[in-house]
Amino acid sequence: MTNLRAILTLEPAVFEWKGQTLLLRRPNLIDLVSATEANQKGPGYGRAWAIAAHVMDDQRRPLFESPEAAMQCPLGLALALQERLEFLYSEGSD
Repeated sequence: MTNLRAILTLEPAVFEWKGQTLLLRRPNLIDLVSATEANQKGPGYGRAWAIAAHVMDDQRRPLFESPEAAMQCPLGLALALQERLEFLYSEGSD
């Protein structure tokens, strides 16, 4: 079930992968604009931008400094993150 309060307050979502806890920053309106701009550079760059923009460690520090750094993310993690980030961008639309 969607937590409307978490969406509206942009509370980070918890994401666990292979025993490591990461936080995903929920998207805001500026992210929608930035995502559109990033996707104009190509789908791979857009996905890397989303990972760099939204994935944080448990201290709320970005896990990747840039989209270029996020392009080095392990494929399994990148695919799992992409699926969860897509969910966050559509969260609450129901």
